[in-house]
Amino acid sequence: MVTTSSHEYRSSPPQFQLQRLLDAFEKEQKSFNDESKRSICALEERCRQFADNQAILQVRLLEKDSEIELLKTQLNTCSAVEEQLRLIKLKLDNELLESKSKTDEIRVLIEQAEVVKKQHENEIREKDEYISKLFAKLKEAEDERKPAFEKTANLQNEIDDLRKQLAEKEADLKKCGNCYDEMRKAEQLIEQIRLERDEVRSTLNKIPTCVICLDKRQCPACRQKICGKITAYQ
Repeated sequence: MVTTSSHEYRSSPPQFQLQRLLDAFEKEQKSFNDESKRSICALEERCRQFADNQAILQVRLLEKDSEIELLKTQLNTCSAVEEQLRLIKLKLDNELLESKSKTDEIRVLIEQAEVVKKQHENEIREKDEYISKLFAKLKEAEDERKPAFEKTANLQNEIDDLRKQLAEKEADLKKCGNCYDEMRKAEQLIEQIRLERDEVRSTLNKIPTCVICLDKRQCPACRQKICGKITAYQ
């Protein structure tokens, strides 16, 4: 609002004073209109919020009414529910008793299984010890057979050499004509070597071999060539 001093107001012309009053009034009216518009807008916004809140409250009231009706229905069926709970509790008690009985049976079975397990472990340990002893005996038998095997191999090499010599002699006989004496000597030597070989084989047959499979050709345990026969005692 525009204010003027009394001196200025009295010294101004009347028309000018009136114009100044009109201008001041228009400014005041414009300010009042703006303030009124802002107040109206604020009131309208609050009215809209109130309407929205009213709708939300109405929905909530309907939901609460539904909940109240549901609770009433549940209260009406409370006795039936209590009876069902009693039956369920009775059933659970019976199942607990049965479960306890089964638990006792399982405990007894577990104890029996532990006893059987210990027995099996003892049997397995005894069998392992027996197998270890058998392998030790097998190793001893192999050590005893090694010299005989070496002698047999040497004799076989000698036989092969003599056969080569015999073949050479036969070739020489064809060339020279009459060398029957040397052939007889060679045949006698071969026969002597054959007898020695048979004697070695007979000795090998008397030596115990594999105590597990009794195989004459190859033992699946030691994978070594073996020969002869044995009798295993348990």
